[in-house]
Amino acid sequence: MSSSRERLPKIITPLAASIGGAAVGSYLRGRKARRQGQLINRFAQAANARAEKNQAENERLKHEVAHDDLTGLQTKKAFIAKGNKRLSRARPDQVFALALFDLDNFKAINDKHPEKYDEGDRTLKGVAEVLHENVRSEDRSPDLLAHGNREDNAETARLGGDEFAGLFEVTPRNEKGMVMSPTERVSVICDRIRTGIKDRFDNRPDIKELGGLDISIGVVIREPGETMESMLSRAAHPMGQEKDQHHAENGTYRS
Repeated sequence: MSSSRERLPKIITPLAASIGGAAVGSYLRGRKARRQGQLINRFAQAANARAEKNQAENERLKHEVAHDDLTGLQTKKAFIAKGNKRLSRARPDQVFALALFDLDNFKAINDKHPEKYDEGDRTLKGVAEVLHENVRSEDRSPDLLAHGNREDNAETARLGGDEFAGLFEVTPRNEKGMVMSPTERVSVICDRIRTGIKDRFDNRPDIKELGGLDISIGVVIREPGETMESMLSRAAHPMGQEKDQHHAENGTYRS
């Protein structure tokens, strides 16, 4: 009996050591796995952060390329591309109009104003704001005609210099529920834009002294299947006619 008791610790000790060693090994392996998992998570988070940063930078660069630095409106290239995309998805019953806007007498303001080109830049920005306020897609003002997406100045562009453009969908109703033709509806939005320009600049003595500021507008209604390029080309003719009319009325060419 005594001999058995003496042998028992000799058996238990290695067993306990073996169990203890296994537990320690399991713990160490678990800790290593946790550390590896933490490292993987950190790498994944860092990779996601870099991807998000790169995506944001790419979006910023795309926005800059597609928009005019001075006014924030679309560039001509982006305007045509987005317009053609929108027109290609249009339903047969949707009516679109494209308007060209060219400032009259801008050269005098840009060249002869005491602040010279600084005032020219402010004038272009002011005109862009008027266009953005009036050539847009959704508006609670019942006599406004444009429909679609107003975000990101999607409907307006600075084509270059003092020439701008707008694309909008023409709706058949006015604020009193009367049915109007596309031409009549277009005339309303053009009148709003012209009024907006005059309200912004006519009360300024420095602008008046230089001959004032007006705008020549050429508008065309889209023909079935017509592209942005074709509409821009057609709109140049009525815009030129209106500019010639302003020239005749004022006695000097208002460039």
